[in-house]
Amino acid sequence: MGEVRVVDRGGREIVVFLSGDIDAGMHEDLTAAIDEVDSLEHLSLLNRAIVDLKEVTLLEREGLDFLQALHDRGGEHGFQVDLSTISGPAHRALDASHWPLGIGSVPGASEPRLPGGEAGQRSLREGGG
Repeated sequence: MGEVRVVDRGGREIVVFLSGDIDAGMHEDLTAAIDEVDSLEHLSLLNRAIVDLKEVTLLEREGLDFLQALHDRGGEHGFQVDLSTISGPAHRALDASHWPLGIGSVPGASEPRLPGGEAGQRSLREGGG
């Protein structure tokens, strides 16, 4: 089972911690996290949201959609979204979906778009493949 926590660290920075299996069962929690980031953005004039993926054991389409939606929200509201400490399973899922990884960034100059079909549906568990 997965978990998402949004932490306002002050200094115009928010950290979203993802852990466990980020799959379809997390839809409501992930949507609520985007809403919480949005609320905090209005209160603290957010410059940056960091998504910590070090505890992720499975990253399915729902998690990739969450990252895309958070990135889109950042673009609309003027804050940057960065990835931090990406676990092996999360990195493999991001790579399989062709997510543009900079040095921990979501994204640099290009707009990420998840491809439809097979690549966008993949998820990988540590040790699997």
